[in-house]
Amino acid sequence: MNIPCSLSRVAVVSACVLFGAGCGGGVFATMNGYDAQSCSEAAIRRGEAAGIGREAFEFFKASCTAEDAGACSALGVAYESGVGAARDLRAAAIAYERACLLENQRGCTNLALLEAVLHPGDAAVARRSRVTLEASCDADDRFACAGLGRMVRDGRGGPTDMTGAVALFERACTSGDTDACMDLASLVGVASPDRALQLYARACTAGDPKACAALGSASERSAGPKATVASR
Repeated sequence: MNIPCSLSRVAVVSACVLFGAGCGGGVFATMNGYDAQSCSEAAIRRGEAAGIGREAFEFFKASCTAEDAGACSALGVAYESGVGAARDLRAAAIAYERACLLENQRGCTNLALLEAVLHPGDAAVARRSRVTLEASCDADDRFACAGLGRMVRDGRGGPTDMTGAVALFERACTSGDTDACMDLASLVGVASPDRALQLYARACTAGDPKACAALGSASERSAGPKATVASR
């Protein structure tokens, strides 16, 4: 079956993952920029895989056992998100570590982000995570750029750099990470409300419901108070 890997919502997992999606070289091909892996992980994180969660989970698990690195990373996302199985952050970390050891860059990214959650306040972990995310972002992983942007913005694992955070969010947003678009909008919104509206609109058009809600609220604020009979 040779189905394009650009489908959205539940179809992402059913077509791009469960049925192979013509991505070549195993469940997730490395030669095409991890398209199937990226769209599948995004679908799981947004809850779009809930309808076929158990089936997807078992598919990831079997493929990971067969040393498909991308499947190991997707399995970690399923564990982390509680899709197809009970939420288990330790199991997610193990799956991510296996993916990373199998040289899957997204697996390394996911592990770095999760370790920061599992060990809050641990400066050594934060520094290690930041280094990993820098390497993944340099390799054009938009998810890593977005995560690194948050660490740089918040001063975790290194110095705070708001200019750097804006640049990282811009890079991730331009590459299609809607959460990064939201983060960028929150940073530039006060100085440039029109730019924030554009960012919310971009993320909303990409299917992010949070962005659509933010777009509506921001649009109302920019329109100003409605005139009343008493004020006319």
